Amino acid sequence: MPISILITFLTPPVSKEKLEAFYRKVRPGGFWSIVNKETRNLPGKALNAGTFLDVIGGILLCYGVSLGIGYSILLKFSKASICFALAILGAMIVRRWFKREVKVLKESKLFSSSQESTQE
Repeated sequence: MPISILITFLTPPVSKEKLEAFYRKVRPGGFWSIVNKETRNLPGKALNAGTFLDVIGGILLCYGVSLGIGYSILLKFSKASICFALAILGAMIVRRWFKREVKVLKESKLFSSSQESTQE
């Protein structure tokens, strides 16, 4: 960590154009006052109010499947069914997020037609 901070201060800053290109591609959350206002107002920011629900959905999916398999191996089917039910709920949340993300990318012209054909 100290070495990365030292390198940060010893190397020249990245150009504003490169930062804007990064911001357009990744759409990170946080405070980006150096990026111009029209770029900051792009749709589909990575961090917004729905992000926390999306993260919870992913956690439910991963842990639900993992624990459900574990409980099934241990023949504790009532606990396994609860875990699998939570995994299904998580999968529905992740699917909703994925559909919304693809829609935002299509609208902002960041989603190419070659990627579109592989998603179908």
